Amino acid sequence: MKLFIIHPGIQHSPRLANGANRSGLFKNITLLTSVLYKPSDKVFGILKKRVKPIDKEIKIINHYLYTLLYSLSKFLYNKIIVNPNNQSHNNPIYFWQQIFGYLCLPSIYLNRKNLMVVCFETTGWPVVKYCNKWNIPVIMDFASISHEKAKTLGINETPFGIDLKLKERVLIDYGFYCSKFCRDSFEGMTSAKKEFVLYLGAERREMQAASSKKQDIGNMGKLGEMQESSSNNQALNSPLLEVSSQQIINLNDNNKSINSIKLSFIANLEYRKGLDIFLEGVYGYEYSAFVEVHLIGRIREEWVSQHLPKTILNKNIKLIYQPAMSQGELFNYLRKEAFDLNVQTSRFDSFAMVVPETMMQGIPNVVSPFVGAGEMITHEKDGFIMDRLDSEHLSNILKYYIQLNQQERNELKLRVLASSKNMIWENYYIQLGKVFKEILADNR
Repeated sequence: MKLFIIHPGIQHSPRLANGANRSGLFKNITLLTSVLYKPSDKVFGILKKRVKPIDKEIKIINHYLYTLLYSLSKFLYNKIIVNPNNQSHNNPIYFWQQIFGYLCLPSIYLNRKNLMVVCFETTGWPVVKYCNKWNIPVIMDFASISHEKAKTLGINETPFGIDLKLKERVLIDYGFYCSKFCRDSFEGMTSAKKEFVLYLGAERREMQAASSKKQDIGNMGKLGEMQESSSNNQALNSPLLEVSSQQIINLNDNNKSINSIKLSFIANLEYRKGLDIFLEGVYGYEYSAFVEVHLIGRIREEWVSQHLPKTILNKNIKLIYQPAMSQGELFNYLRKEAFDLNVQTSRFDSFAMVVPETMMQGIPNVVSPFVGAGEMITHEKDGFIMDRLDSEHLSNILKYYIQLNQQERNELKLRVLASSKNMIWENYYIQLGKVFKEILADNR
């Protein structure tokens, strides 16, 4: 059986391709994408940002003209037409993803015998239509919750996006989901005869120079949109780079007082990531400790000033803005600052890659009940899960953490590190192999 993976962006498609390759179940694997390269490819300049940890056995088909036209149209659209009350910034993405689908049809048709296709939600039209016509089994990887569920959480999809999603999901055979939260949002809405939850992973990293090549990771809370530099890709086949537990404990003991708490909030989309709820939680309540907040990503100071609570009770607070960074720069920054907690008050995140990434550095997370990666956390053991998404409950968790003594904080961080060892990409590959084995057995 041959496997085609279709995604004109990035997300975790290279990792899915690696997992399929390492399962040993497919004759060959092809990744049809915009512009991606393997670590062994010789590329220069800005193209180095497109080097991903892709196994050498995987064939890549790049679409350069498509990528140029898509990038230009998206830039112009977002300059001229943006409605902050819905997901209108996605309209050019949806449009060009359909164009990409048509571009992939000739390759799919010529290889249709003994072929299986994986596509991602909003990248599957018209691919699913013709795969259904040519009797090619289709797997759809849902990287986000359903638009129906998103609407109940305050995020509205555009009519264009809704139409696209509705016609895609009724022509698939199998569904992949990055969390139970994501899967449950689609209950009874797709044609998938089998559905699988596959938790994503993260990559352990060494301390890197702050001069790492610039790559934008403002979409770090979004499933798989993180960029990885070619120098880091070399670590893919090396032993895992363990974070020293004692080093993390020492950083916290030496750099902070027990009478302070340091929080990180990493985001691009202020409203969707619940920044207003976070601000209410840290400014609208009194605390017995000094609170230092680092807002990391493309966060507008004007937006923050407009969404501060009308009554500010916490006067003992410091707010620091940091721009979007490369992965290497962010890794170093998180390690240097030795944050007590990373906070994810998202209105919804199907997964939130930032959760395992920060946990691998011993940073406990506070997550809303609508963050898929929270399913990998045990409340008060290796992190905190809000019972409800509001500032009061966030404040209660912060107060709980503040009253912990240094030994209790250190023990929490050690438990976080222990849990993070199960959040690696290698575990994703193993689970994916088992799932593909089951799917292939269905199609013999």
